[in-house]
Amino acid sequence: MPSKRLPRKARPEAICDAYRVLNIPREIFSKTPKIDTEHQRTMSIVHVTDDTFDTKVLKSSRPVLVDFWAEWCGPCKAIAPILEQISVEYQDRLEIAKVDVEGAQTTAMKYGIRSIPTLILFKGGIVEAQHVGIVSKEQLQKLLEAKL
Repeated sequence: MPSKRLPRKARPEAICDAYRVLNIPREIFSKTPKIDTEHQRTMSIVHVTDDTFDTKVLKSSRPVLVDFWAEWCGPCKAIAPILEQISVEYQDRLEIAKVDVEGAQTTAMKYGIRSIPTLILFKGGIVEAQHVGIVSKEQLQKLLEAKL
């Protein structure tokens, strides 16, 4: 009688080949705090749809960094921990919103999203900065510091 094969357990380094191809350090995935223990602040990332984009992003009193992403996108998943860290560190100065391009196609088309991840910084309802592709935390911090 043949033995039953158990499915292989997913290894953290095998989450997505895109991480290895893009040469993303493994430390990024191990340092994804949900809570800033020093200040006891939780991250706040808002998920936005076509219906809520105007009120949550364009009419926001604070600058909003919008992450256009998709569930199947490996690089989008890779920058998620970075955005979580940024949401805690910049909590007093910035809001972060995520737009799933498959669920919010009208908004994605309006802003010409052709590649994901795409990060757009809105300030007073106007596009202040845009970055297409994966970005390191340091690069994102430089972009934000220059525009905030």
